[in-house]
Amino acid sequence: MKQNYERSNHRPAQTGKSSQYPARFFLFKRRKIKGKNRSSPWPLFVVFLLLSVGAFFLWSNTKTDYRRNSVELEIMVEQELQKLGFAQRRIVQSDSTLVREIIEIPDSVSLIACNLAISQVVKRQRGKIVSAEEDRRRRRLLLKFAIKTKPPQNWEFVFVQKKEEKVIKKAKRIALVIDDFGNENNSLIQSFLNFAFPLTLAILPNARYAKLLALEAVRKQKEVILHLPMEPKGYPQEDPGEGAIFVDLTNSEIRKRLKRNLESVPEAKGVSNHMGSRATEDPVVMTTVLKQIKKRNLYFLDSKTTPYSVVQRVAQKLEAKTAESRFFFDEKDDYISIKDRLEQLVRIAEKEGQAIGIGHLKLNTLIVLKEVLPKLKEEGFEFVFVSELAK
Repeated sequence: MKQNYERSNHRPAQTGKSSQYPARFFLFKRRKIKGKNRSSPWPLFVVFLLLSVGAFFLWSNTKTDYRRNSVELEIMVEQELQKLGFAQRRIVQSDSTLVREIIEIPDSVSLIACNLAISQVVKRQRGKIVSAEEDRRRRRLLLKFAIKTKPPQNWEFVFVQKKEEKVIKKAKRIALVIDDFGNENNSLIQSFLNFAFPLTLAILPNARYAKLLALEAVRKQKEVILHLPMEPKGYPQEDPGEGAIFVDLTNSEIRKRLKRNLESVPEAKGVSNHMGSRATEDPVVMTTVLKQIKKRNLYFLDSKTTPYSVVQRVAQKLEAKTAESRFFFDEKDDYISIKDRLEQLVRIAEKEGQAIGIGHLKLNTLIVLKEVLPKLKEEGFEFVFVSELAK
């Protein structure tokens, strides 16, 4: 009786009708129903997996968008800068967290315009302006902003106003020297003296017509220099002439000869070397010569008869005024050759702003100069004396 009572307690409530089945049947039935309703874990696992994959793709797309934000911002900033009329940018720092640029702008572009232009770009990219600090005294604007990236990226633009320098067109100046005046006074020499363009005339000292031609040249608005004879490497086969400076002379003798030679060519504004391939390579000789030239407030024109001249080096040490010839443009006494060499001198002046060339008392030289110089003047070339180029 006790066992039947315990089993009957597990039976479901009855609706008034007596049960047609024994208690054991209902216990068996209940367990069978429980087995059918039990949930499987696989559906939950599949749902979890799908959610994880979706989250991964969402994260990936968000990361790509952040990277694209940075690139798009850079492009849009560049476009705005070009609209303002400048693009002088210099990146001083660039890493994953900070980009710092210095942007130079001309006076014509206001700092306020820069601030507005960049701020609009940042807002379009859903960025945030952190601060804008303007220093009018230093003519600077520091603009800090941030955009959404991972990791977050900050930007700093330093706008600096620069004074606009007036672009001065480089002068194309040419100084022409005509060597070896003094020994003759004929129609060719007079033609050079009457030539309409500025010429620097190098006059040999103690020559028969040295003083006469020097004074006449000054009256006809030409520049006069002493054509100082100096020792060449080919001496004695090549004789530089009376009053020459030799490397074995004492400093005292060099000073005496230089003084006497200058006195024979009045109104001289400078000195050039006649020959002198050995003397201009000697620093002791050139120190003595250049000291005297500086003392008289003259300049020295290096005729460049040797590529190993020490004139410029010694003059720089003494702070003496010098100039340097490019080449002799009429070494070959031929019309075509002289014209070609003069064209080379013109190209140097065009590139570097100035050039000095040396010619001689030759008819072909005069013919070429009369033909070419007026055309060059029309092209904007300026012809000057050597003293205007000496420094």
